[in-house]
Amino acid sequence: MRRTRFAAVFVALISVLGATAHAQSPQRPTPWWKKQEPPRRTDPNDQRENLESPLPGHARLAYFNELFLDAEPEGGAANLFELRADLPLSSEDIWGVLHGGAVPFLALSEQVAGDSSEIGLGDARYNFLITRRARRGGADTGFGLAVTLPTATDAELGFKRFTVGPQFAAVWTRSVWRFGFSGVQRWSVNGSDKGEKVSQAAIEPFVYLNLESGWYAFSRPTIRADWERDEDRIAAPIGGGMGRVLDMGEGRPLDIQGSVYTSVTDAVGEPQWTIRLQIQSYLGR
Repeated sequence: MRRTRFAAVFVALISVLGATAHAQSPQRPTPWWKKQEPPRRTDPNDQRENLESPLPGHARLAYFNELFLDAEPEGGAANLFELRADLPLSSEDIWGVLHGGAVPFLALSEQVAGDSSEIGLGDARYNFLITRRARRGGADTGFGLAVTLPTATDAELGFKRFTVGPQFAAVWTRSVWRFGFSGVQRWSVNGSDKGEKVSQAAIEPFVYLNLESGWYAFSRPTIRADWERDEDRIAAPIGGGMGRVLDMGEGRPLDIQGSVYTSVTDAVGEPQWTIRLQIQSYLGR
């Protein structure tokens, strides 16, 4: 009887000591080959900020398409497809550099091109901006140069002149709203006898309303001015559209947007309707 009691007490004591030792002993680190990287998560608001702004903080690539309908004066049509890239440098600092460019491809109907329809490469563009990031609710700003290269395969598809001029942008963010403008003025460079003299400006005021689940509503019309014309210098559309930023994993968002604009001016050669589609994402991680 005593032996039985002694054995029970001994077993209980060993169990208590074992449990205490296990609780106090440090855990062995997980071997490196068993470690798993946590899933990469990104803030949808940060993704939209980089994809919506003309001054992005992350390199991005965009496929941009514009369909022009009912162009004055004979109701022709045209299509513009552009491959765009923006490459920011030192974007984490207050001051930085943003450069990039676009390669356009155009298709013009006979009514727009003149004698016959035209399809080919347009004038390539390059821009270089010095940027300043906002602090305490201010505006992100950028100012620099915009250059157009005479790469058009036909006179109807581009200026056929080398142009240069100032480019600028400003962006404000207020809660779910993001708004601002970007603009450029281009002048043809003297010394070339090809093509007509160029003096054109374009400004894009924009406003974005960020909604839930990555959705947003926006308006981003392009107001153009041709200072070489004697009349109908300004072409101004109004309109807007919807878009959504999708998280494709690994920190790679995909932004898809569509919009429709109609002209409120009667400038010769300007379309009555413009339908835009844009797909863009980050260039690299």
